[in-house]
Amino acid sequence: MKKDYNETLPFKPKNKESELITAKKFQNRLFPSRLIYYFIPIIVLYLLLNKIYKFNIQLDDTHLMWMIGIFWIVVLYSLISTLILGVCPHCHRFQKLNGKAIGMDSNSISYTKGISPFIKYCSRCGAPLSEKAVKEVYEKLEKEKP
Repeated sequence: MKKDYNETLPFKPKNKESELITAKKFQNRLFPSRLIYYFIPIIVLYLLLNKIYKFNIQLDDTHLMWMIGIFWIVVLYSLISTLILGVCPHCHRFQKLNGKAIGMDSNSISYTKGISPFIKYCSRCGAPLSEKAVKEVYEKLEKEKP
């Protein structure tokens, strides 16, 4: 009998406290990947202030080149680390492009939102990977119980 390694079991909630701790650790692990979302407004603000106001201090293009270089390094790190660090702690599988993905047969159009470091649920087993998602799952369970 062959074992099917592509099969993923659905998530079964067991212990809210341990799953909250797991979700918090998972989100902390992805924090460096989110730095790009804080770095983009800094670059845009710098470019706007440099272009519009042209302070008394004339800045070289080297500052701009350094910021663009750092920006692309952070973007690459964010993409790679989101893929690698986005492994689900429950099923131990990589996420399928953690953004929303919809795909059908070869005749239909597939659509994806791409890679996102803001992961709420595992795309394979459906496990909650954020504190808010864990609370939502357990609230649904409490409502279902009579």
